Amino acid sequence: MSGDEKPAPKTRGKAARRVWLIRGALVALICTSLLACFALGSWVVLSRSVRVPDLTVPDLANLDRLEASRVLRDLGLEPQIGGQRPDPVKPEGRVLEQIPAAGAKTRPGRPVRLIVSSGPSEILIPELVGSSLRRAQVALRKAGLALASSSAAPHGSIGVGRVIAQHPPPGQHGFPGEGVSLLLSSGPRGTAYVMPSLVGWPVGRATNALEGAGFVRVRVASSGAAHSSAAAVVSQTPRPGHRVTLNVPVVLDVGFVGSAAAPPGRARSER
Repeated sequence: MSGDEKPAPKTRGKAARRVWLIRGALVALICTSLLACFALGSWVVLSRSVRVPDLTVPDLANLDRLEASRVLRDLGLEPQIGGQRPDPVKPEGRVLEQIPAAGAKTRPGRPVRLIVSSGPSEILIPELVGSSLRRAQVALRKAGLALASSSAAPHGSIGVGRVIAQHPPPGQHGFPGEGVSLLLSSGPRGTAYVMPSLVGWPVGRATNALEGAGFVRVRVASSGAAHSSAAAVVSQTPRPGHRVTLNVPVVLDVGFVGSAAAPPGRARSER
Protein backbone atom coordinates (compact mmCIF):
# COMPACT_ATOMS: atom_id res chain seq x y z
CA MET A 1 0.00 0.00 0.00
CA SER A 2 1.36 3.42 -0.98
CA GLY A 3 1.76 6.32 1.49
CA ASP A 4 -1.09 8.22 -0.14
CA GLU A 5 -3.60 5.47 0.57
CA LYS A 6 -6.00 5.88 3.59
CA PRO A 7 -6.86 3.07 6.02
CA ALA A 8 -9.89 1.10 5.23
CA PRO A 9 -13.16 2.09 6.97
CA LYS A 10 -13.31 -1.32 8.68
CA THR A 11 -10.00 -0.74 10.44
CA ARG A 12 -11.02 2.73 11.61
CA GLY A 13 -14.24 1.34 13.12
CA LYS A 14 -12.42 -1.25 15.18
CA ALA A 15 -10.07 1.36 16.66
CA ALA A 16 -12.95 3.63 17.58
CA ARG A 17 -14.79 0.83 19.38
CA ARG A 18 -11.64 -0.03 21.29
CA VAL A 19 -11.32 3.58 22.46
CA TRP A 20 -14.94 3.69 23.61
CA LEU A 21 -14.57 0.42 25.49
CA ILE A 22 -11.55 1.75 27.35
CA ARG A 23 -13.34 4.96 28.17
CA GLY A 24 -16.39 3.05 29.39
CA ALA A 25 -14.29 0.82 31.62
CA LEU A 26 -12.60 3.85 33.15
CA VAL A 27 -15.95 5.52 33.78
CA ALA A 28 -17.32 2.34 35.36
CA LEU A 29 -14.25 2.00 37.58
CA ILE A 30 -14.56 5.61 38.69
CA CYS A 31 -18.26 5.22 39.42
CA THR A 32 -17.66 2.02 41.32
CA SER A 33 -14.98 3.69 43.41
CA LEU A 34 -17.24 6.62 44.15
CA LEU A 35 -20.07 4.31 45.17
CA ALA A 36 -17.73 2.31 47.45
CA CYS A 37 -16.47 5.50 49.11
CA PHE A 38 -20.01 6.70 49.55
CA ALA A 39 -21.10 3.37 51.05
CA LEU A 40 -18.13 3.29 53.44
CA GLY A 41 -18.75 6.84 54.57
CA SER A 42 -22.44 6.13 55.09
CA TRP A 43 -21.62 3.02 57.13
CA VAL A 44 -19.19 4.95 59.35
CA VAL A 45 -21.71 7.73 59.93
CA LEU A 46 -24.51 5.28 60.56
CA SER A 47 -22.46 3.09 62.94
CA ARG A 48 -21.42 6.12 64.96
CA SER A 49 -24.95 7.38 65.18
CA VAL A 50 -26.40 4.04 66.35
CA ARG A 51 -23.39 2.72 68.34
CA VAL A 52 -24.39 0.78 71.51
CA PRO A 53 -22.77 2.34 74.59
CA ASP A 54 -20.21 0.32 76.62
CA LEU A 55 -21.33 -1.44 79.80
CA THR A 56 -19.67 -1.23 83.23
CA VAL A 57 -18.81 -4.66 84.64
CA PRO A 58 -20.50 -5.01 88.07
CA ASP A 59 -18.80 -6.14 91.28
CA LEU A 60 -19.69 -9.81 91.73
CA ALA A 61 -17.50 -10.60 94.75
CA ASN A 62 -19.16 -12.82 97.39
CA LEU A 63 -22.19 -13.47 95.20
CA ASP A 64 -23.35 -16.99 94.58
CA ARG A 65 -22.52 -18.08 91.03
CA LEU A 66 -26.21 -18.38 90.12
CA GLU A 67 -26.94 -14.88 91.40
CA ALA A 68 -23.83 -13.51 89.65
CA SER A 69 -24.95 -15.13 86.38
CA ARG A 70 -28.40 -13.56 86.71
CA VAL A 71 -26.89 -10.10 87.32
CA LEU A 72 -24.68 -10.40 84.23
CA ARG A 73 -27.48 -11.59 81.97
CA ASP A 74 -29.74 -8.77 83.14
CA LEU A 75 -27.04 -6.32 82.01
CA GLY A 76 -26.61 -8.04 78.65
CA LEU A 77 -23.33 -9.81 79.44
CA GLU A 78 -22.53 -13.50 79.17
CA PRO A 79 -21.36 -15.33 82.36
CA GLN A 80 -18.71 -18.03 82.05
CA ILE A 81 -17.49 -20.25 84.92
CA GLY A 82 -13.73 -20.24 84.44
CA GLY A 83 -12.78 -22.61 87.25
CA GLN A 84 -12.83 -23.33 90.98
CA ARG A 85 -10.30 -23.14 93.80
CA PRO A 86 -10.44 -23.84 97.56
CA ASP A 87 -11.00 -20.97 99.97
CA PRO A 88 -10.81 -21.25 103.78
CA VAL A 89 -13.54 -18.62 104.34
CA LYS A 90 -15.92 -18.42 101.39
CA PRO A 91 -18.37 -21.32 100.97
CA GLU A 92 -18.68 -23.38 97.82
CA GLY A 93 -20.04 -21.51 94.80
CA ARG A 94 -19.13 -17.97 95.94
CA VAL A 95 -17.35 -15.75 93.41
CA LEU A 96 -13.65 -15.29 94.22
CA GLU A 97 -12.46 -13.53 91.07
CA GLN A 98 -13.90 -12.05 87.88
CA ILE A 99 -12.39 -11.16 84.50
CA PRO A 100 -12.82 -8.32 83.48
CA ALA A 101 -12.57 -6.76 86.94
CA ALA A 102 -15.39 -4.79 88.52
CA GLY A 103 -15.67 -1.29 87.03
CA ALA A 104 -14.11 -2.19 83.66
CA LYS A 105 -15.86 -1.21 80.41
CA THR A 106 -17.00 -3.85 77.94
CA ARG A 107 -19.41 -4.31 75.04
CA PRO A 108 -22.85 -5.94 75.35
CA GLY A 109 -22.79 -9.67 74.81
CA ARG A 110 -19.16 -10.01 75.85
CA PRO A 111 -18.28 -12.82 78.33
CA VAL A 112 -17.36 -12.24 81.97
CA ARG A 113 -15.24 -15.08 83.39
CA LEU A 114 -15.94 -16.15 86.99
CA ILE A 115 -13.64 -18.07 89.36
CA VAL A 116 -15.71 -19.56 92.20
CA SER A 117 -14.90 -21.17 95.55
CA SER A 118 -14.91 -24.93 95.95
CA GLY A 119 -15.15 -24.43 99.72
CA PRO A 120 -12.50 -25.02 102.39
CA SER A 121 -10.04 -27.79 101.63
CA GLU A 122 -10.41 -30.68 104.06
CA ILE A 123 -7.56 -31.57 106.43
CA LEU A 124 -6.94 -34.99 107.97
CA ILE A 125 -6.85 -34.69 111.77
CA PRO A 126 -3.44 -36.03 112.93
CA GLU A 127 -2.87 -38.65 115.63
CA LEU A 128 -1.81 -36.79 118.80
CA VAL A 129 -2.30 -39.37 121.58
CA GLY A 130 0.98 -40.00 123.38
CA SER A 131 2.56 -36.73 122.19
CA SER A 132 3.68 -33.99 124.53
CA LEU A 133 1.67 -30.79 124.50
CA ARG A 134 4.44 -28.99 122.61
CA ARG A 135 4.70 -31.66 119.91
CA ALA A 136 0.92 -31.74 119.58
CA GLN A 137 0.84 -27.96 119.07
CA VAL A 138 3.55 -28.18 116.40
CA ALA A 139 1.66 -30.97 114.60
CA LEU A 140 -1.58 -28.98 114.69
CA ARG A 141 0.14 -25.86 113.35
CA LYS A 142 1.75 -27.78 110.48
CA ALA A 143 -1.62 -29.28 109.55
CA GLY A 144 -3.28 -25.85 109.51
CA LEU A 145 -5.28 -26.54 112.67
CA ALA A 146 -5.39 -24.86 116.09
CA LEU A 147 -5.44 -25.89 119.74
CA ALA A 148 -8.98 -25.29 121.00
CA SER A 149 -8.47 -26.21 124.66
CA SER A 150 -6.54 -28.52 126.96
CA SER A 151 -7.38 -30.13 130.30
CA ALA A 152 -5.82 -32.81 132.51
CA ALA A 153 -6.92 -36.07 134.07
CA PRO A 154 -5.13 -38.96 135.84
CA HIS A 155 -3.84 -41.83 133.72
CA GLY A 156 -2.10 -44.97 134.85
CA SER A 157 0.23 -45.58 131.87
CA ILE A 158 0.67 -42.33 129.91
CA GLY A 159 3.18 -39.93 131.42
CA VAL A 160 2.42 -36.52 132.86
CA GLY A 161 1.76 -33.83 130.25
CA ARG A 162 1.16 -36.24 127.35
CA VAL A 163 -2.04 -36.44 125.33
CA ILE A 164 -4.42 -39.20 126.39
CA ALA A 165 -7.42 -38.18 124.24
CA GLN A 166 -8.34 -35.68 121.52
CA HIS A 167 -11.43 -34.28 119.83
CA PRO A 168 -12.02 -34.51 116.89
CA PRO A 169 -10.44 -37.97 116.79
CA PRO A 170 -7.52 -38.79 114.47
CA GLY A 171 -8.40 -39.67 110.89
CA GLN A 172 -11.46 -37.45 110.80
CA HIS A 173 -11.57 -34.60 108.26
CA GLY A 174 -11.45 -31.01 109.46
CA PHE A 175 -11.13 -27.56 107.92
CA PRO A 176 -8.29 -25.00 108.03
CA GLY A 177 -8.19 -23.19 111.36
CA GLU A 178 -10.45 -25.70 113.09
CA GLY A 179 -9.68 -26.24 116.79
CA VAL A 180 -8.72 -29.58 118.35
CA SER A 181 -9.27 -30.16 122.10
CA LEU A 182 -6.71 -32.20 124.05
CA LEU A 183 -6.90 -34.13 127.31
CA LEU A 184 -3.49 -34.42 129.00
CA SER A 185 -2.30 -36.92 131.59
CA SER A 186 -1.73 -35.68 135.12
CA GLY A 187 -0.02 -38.98 135.98
CA PRO A 188 -1.25 -41.99 137.95
CA ARG A 189 -4.11 -41.43 140.35
CA GLY A 190 -2.60 -41.04 143.85
CA THR A 191 -3.70 -42.84 147.02
CA ALA A 192 -6.35 -40.88 148.89
CA TYR A 193 -6.05 -40.41 152.66
CA VAL A 194 -8.46 -39.29 155.34
CA MET A 195 -6.76 -36.31 156.99
CA PRO A 196 -6.17 -37.00 160.72
CA SER A 197 -6.56 -34.43 163.48
CA LEU A 198 -3.16 -32.99 164.44
CA VAL A 199 -4.47 -30.33 166.84
CA GLY A 200 -2.56 -30.50 170.12
CA TRP A 201 0.40 -32.34 168.62
CA PRO A 202 3.84 -30.91 169.26
CA VAL A 203 4.88 -29.22 166.04
CA GLY A 204 7.98 -31.37 165.53
CA ARG A 205 6.10 -34.62 165.95
CA ALA A 206 3.29 -33.45 163.64
CA THR A 207 5.62 -32.47 160.78
CA ASN A 208 7.66 -35.65 161.17
CA ALA A 209 4.51 -37.77 161.05
CA LEU A 210 3.23 -36.04 157.92
CA GLU A 211 6.54 -36.23 156.08
CA GLY A 212 7.02 -39.84 157.15
CA ALA A 213 3.63 -40.67 155.65
CA GLY A 214 4.74 -39.17 152.32
CA PHE A 215 3.22 -35.68 152.41
CA VAL A 216 5.59 -33.42 150.45
CA ARG A 217 4.04 -29.98 150.91
CA VAL A 218 3.93 -29.39 154.67
CA ARG A 219 4.19 -25.79 155.89
CA VAL A 220 4.22 -24.45 159.46
CA ALA A 221 2.55 -21.07 160.02
CA SER A 222 3.48 -19.32 163.26
CA SER A 223 4.89 -16.12 164.68
CA GLY A 224 7.99 -17.68 166.23
CA ALA A 225 6.25 -20.35 168.31
CA ALA A 226 7.45 -23.16 166.04
CA HIS A 227 10.95 -22.99 167.54
CA SER A 228 9.71 -23.46 171.10
CA SER A 229 9.49 -26.90 172.66
CA ALA A 230 6.07 -25.97 174.08
CA ALA A 231 4.66 -25.11 170.63
CA ALA A 232 1.85 -27.30 169.38
CA VAL A 233 -0.62 -27.41 166.50
CA VAL A 234 -3.67 -25.24 167.17
CA SER A 235 -5.36 -25.59 163.76
CA GLN A 236 -4.73 -27.25 160.44
CA THR A 237 -5.60 -27.11 156.73
CA PRO A 238 -7.06 -29.37 155.34
CA ARG A 239 -9.39 -29.98 158.24
CA PRO A 240 -9.60 -33.42 159.88
CA GLY A 241 -11.72 -35.96 157.99
CA HIS A 242 -11.09 -34.50 154.50
CA ARG A 243 -9.90 -36.84 151.74
CA VAL A 244 -6.43 -35.77 150.55
CA THR A 245 -3.55 -37.00 148.40
CA LEU A 246 0.13 -36.86 149.26
CA ASN A 247 0.78 -33.81 147.08
CA VAL A 248 -1.88 -31.64 148.71
CA PRO A 249 -0.52 -28.60 150.63
CA VAL A 250 -0.82 -29.05 154.41
CA VAL A 251 -0.64 -25.94 156.60
CA LEU A 252 -0.17 -26.28 160.36
CA ASP A 253 -0.94 -23.28 162.54
CA VAL A 254 1.25 -23.45 165.64
CA GLY A 255 0.84 -21.77 169.01
CA PHE A 256 1.26 -22.36 172.77
CA VAL A 257 -1.14 -24.69 174.50
CA GLY A 258 -1.37 -25.81 178.14
CA SER A 259 -0.67 -29.47 177.48
CA ALA A 260 -0.16 -31.44 174.32
CA ALA A 261 -2.86 -33.91 173.43
CA ALA A 262 -2.06 -37.54 172.89
CA PRO A 263 -1.19 -38.27 169.30
CA PRO A 264 -4.16 -39.66 167.38
CA GLY A 265 -4.01 -42.78 165.30
CA ARG A 266 -2.46 -43.00 161.85
CA ALA A 267 -4.23 -41.63 158.79
CA ARG A 268 -6.43 -44.15 156.98
CA SER A 269 -5.77 -44.59 153.30
CA GLU A 270 -8.48 -44.93 150.65
CA ARG A 271 -8.19 -46.07 147.12
